[in-house]
Amino acid sequence: MLESKFHDFIEKRIKDNRSKLLFQKRDGWSWKQITWLDFNTEVKSIAAFLLDFGFKKGDKVLIISPNTLECLFVESAIFLLGGCSIPVPFATGTDKIKELLNIENVRFAFLSNEGVLNNLKETLESHGQIEKTFLFSDYKSDIEDQIINYKTLVKFGFLKAKKLKDELKEFSESVSSDVPALNFYNFENDQMANKILTQEVFLELLHITYKKIRFITHEDQSYSYLTSSGSFSKLINFLPVFIGNRGAIADNKKDFFSDVLVVMPTIMFLSQEGMERSLKYLNEKNGSAGSLKKSFGGRLKYIFTDKEPEHSVKSIFVNAGISVIDLPELTTI
Repeated sequence: MLESKFHDFIEKRIKDNRSKLLFQKRDGWSWKQITWLDFNTEVKSIAAFLLDFGFKKGDKVLIISPNTLECLFVESAIFLLGGCSIPVPFATGTDKIKELLNIENVRFAFLSNEGVLNNLKETLESHGQIEKTFLFSDYKSDIEDQIINYKTLVKFGFLKAKKLKDELKEFSESVSSDVPALNFYNFENDQMANKILTQEVFLELLHITYKKIRFITHEDQSYSYLTSSGSFSKLINFLPVFIGNRGAIADNKKDFFSDVLVVMPTIMFLSQEGMERSLKYLNEKNGSAGSLKKSFGGRLKYIFTDKEPEHSVKSIFVNAGISVIDLPELTTI
């Protein structure tokens, strides 16, 4: 039976998979293996920190970051607590963010790095409603600071999770399925229209996607690096957790093509733009796209994209023995 609440969704998968491998991640020169139990520990550490700080159901969280593994952990913790993530594109101007903060009562912000912080610091401080700002980078901070880095958040959250285990369980179990989970804003128009997904709708969309790609198995290895804040990127970030296949998410654009040779994925998530950009990069590097399959690790069978690319682009992938499947239901939000 399909779960309608994120707590039930996570608990069932942890129970079914436990010590199985879920993600692998670059850790300096080596690679870190992350099991389902590791995932559970990190997500609940983040949730415990936020809960101890006074996080309430319905709290809204501003997120300006690529869809990294850490970003997935944070949003999972937000959903467990019945909070709502508001993803914002990197290119959004400060005027639009000021407008957003006038509309939404945002208590927490998660930013990619110091560059984003420096651009927005005055805007965030002038509103005064954001109580804590977290950076995914190695920004130096202490636990008492208003700005905290991700490692500090997890470290102290881990200690709090032991004390708050029962309270956290009771809190997350009490979150209802109709609570907002994701709030997508369109920043391109003068009037900022938005679309909210509840936890139930969010999980239903993942289920619809899974039905379309049931041929993916637990043994498949996925790979992605999606910088967009749109619905395709956000939902794709959670798809490996939903399906239960082994996943890997690149940390940055620079390491994408070196990491893919280590990961050797069988499936890859790329936007239409990402497919075009990949071919351009390989052409510039090698003089041509060359052995496309080899450039992606040698095992790639499927690419899932937000919309079907131009025929000339798609045919290059298909001729290399790679099927291209678009998932429009994730882009119509």
